[in-house]
Amino acid sequence: MRLLVDDLRAVERELGADELSWRIGSREPLGNWSWKNVYIRSESLDELTGNAPKGRIYEFEMQAEVGDQSFVLLMVSKEPRFLTLSYEGPGDDTPEIFRAVSSLVKKAEKRGEKWFYAGAVVGPMLALFIPLNILDQVGNLGLLYNETGPHRNVGAAFGWAIVSFLTIAFVAAGFGSWAVASSVTLRPVIDTASMVERAVDGAKSAGRWFVSFPRAEYMYKLIMLWATVVAAVCGVGGFVVALLK
Repeated sequence: MRLLVDDLRAVERELGADELSWRIGSREPLGNWSWKNVYIRSESLDELTGNAPKGRIYEFEMQAEVGDQSFVLLMVSKEPRFLTLSYEGPGDDTPEIFRAVSSLVKKAEKRGEKWFYAGAVVGPMLALFIPLNILDQVGNLGLLYNETGPHRNVGAAFGWAIVSFLTIAFVAAGFGSWAVASSVTLRPVIDTASMVERAVDGAKSAGRWFVSFPRAEYMYKLIMLWATVVAAVCGVGGFVVALLK
């Protein structure tokens, strides 16, 4: 589920609430492994948009009061791709206004699903087809069609194929993370730099995890467990081979 500022304006118009409040949360790093949660609250969507951080927002809440009816639109994580729309009020029947807001949310959900399926299909296809096509066009390896002569420039073909695969896979992965993550985007302009920043932050996080991996005490137990399992499997396999001989 992804919500844009236009979706929130449509929800705001549909509710016509007597009292309405918005709250967003974001994380700010304090160090390598620590951060703090920062929350911004406002009664105006325009003010909230102006003060919102760049990029996607994963913690979001809208509270609306319409007479004696209460509505809450809540998103508290990027995984899984869900948000909740809840209602409290008198009577046993669900009011029509709740169904109207639900339909607006479902439209946003369907839009996100279209982007997700497009990225899930197109990205991997390009990441595989283009490198294979390069191997054929540059190296004449005959992978996608019958080769018309001896191989040529095989080293260059493999080099360009690897570069193209890594580039397309990186872009597809960034697009996939953009499409899948539950979030609210309050800035109308897409922050393209955030994709590079997320990739760099992810690489740094992986590097820190790799460096701290041998120091973690529980990792020794995990390594010993896997070593024991692998040794047992190899022992059983060797015993079976010996019997077959």
